[in-house]
Amino acid sequence: MAITILHTSDIHLGSKFGFLAGKAGEQRDLLRRTFAKIPEVAQAQEADLLVLAGDLFDSPYPSSADVTQVQVVFSQLLGAGVKVALIPGNHDRLETGSIFATDAFAKLEEQGLHIFREHKPTLKTFPELGINVYGTATKDRVTKVSPLAELSVDKSLPAIGVFHGSVDLMAKPENSPIYKQNIEDSGLAYVALGDWHSSLNIGTIKTKAWYCGSPEVLQADQAGAGSILKVELGETVSVEPIRIGHRSVHTEKYSVNTELNTAELITHIKTKVNKQDFLDLTLEGNVGLDNAPDIDAIKTLLADICFYAKISDKTEFHLSDSELASFPADTIIGRYIRLVQEYKQTSSDPDLADDALRLGVSMLRPITDDH
Repeated sequence: MAITILHTSDIHLGSKFGFLAGKAGEQRDLLRRTFAKIPEVAQAQEADLLVLAGDLFDSPYPSSADVTQVQVVFSQLLGAGVKVALIPGNHDRLETGSIFATDAFAKLEEQGLHIFREHKPTLKTFPELGINVYGTATKDRVTKVSPLAELSVDKSLPAIGVFHGSVDLMAKPENSPIYKQNIEDSGLAYVALGDWHSSLNIGTIKTKAWYCGSPEVLQADQAGAGSILKVELGETVSVEPIRIGHRSVHTEKYSVNTELNTAELITHIKTKVNKQDFLDLTLEGNVGLDNAPDIDAIKTLLADICFYAKISDKTEFHLSDSELASFPADTIIGRYIRLVQEYKQTSSDPDLADDALRLGVSMLRPITDDH
């Protein structure tokens, strides 16, 4: 008989959201509301077990309101017969005086909640489910020790792992390293990962491993956030993302190769993004004196179209021959332009030179025009 597991992580209750300014409180409240949906999802999916792979809280010392919220949600789950297992992550790490070092969840632990508190893989058996769960608590903000170090799996029952760290997908991980080969060789049927805020299939073969991503969007560049994972563990393992987030991230690229038509850009985005969503906008292409994007103006116009807009200006600043000729070499601005261009030819950071050229021309041009 298959076991149904819900896999979540990186809720980050209590996040400051400084980049959202006046909207930060609204987003913090939304994190709580999204987290509060999990018991309903567990009931609908007939879940047996919820595993939480770290960073339930954004800090080791969360507010009493956030702790109470978690106690209520866990109580609902346990009352419905859903077991809960969690590990501290690097944000809500297990350190002296931290939330998971207190007895805040002691009563819930008596009812079926299990918190992993060892900085090495330890085993929790749920005999009523016929499953072994291995987890490693995070005790440091940054560590070079793999959470899978010293893992030895008892294969008398199907086993899963719950770990928080960085998998070696693109480069050697710098914090809580997890290596794909170690996952493959672990003997686990499934590895529930936390730390990455977008849902991601690690692509292992013998042992399925996923980052579930944050159930609610935390940043504008996390398009894969907003889901929890339903894992069916039987003769085979199946994984299905279940959407529970209220907001989405819309990613848009806009090419600026001629004159930037801001009105056209805004109209285009209106057809793509909803008011409650995040926008991750990248501007590309070549710009000169008269078509450089006004980022502040664009952001102001987007404020009424989406919840938050992140704008990345990847345009390259180039002066045409006619534009360069309009600034003679014997003028201050002309001399400045030529010095920066010479620097760019030998610089290891041409983007810095482009930024200096763009900024310098924008500041010196009005002075030149006045004279």
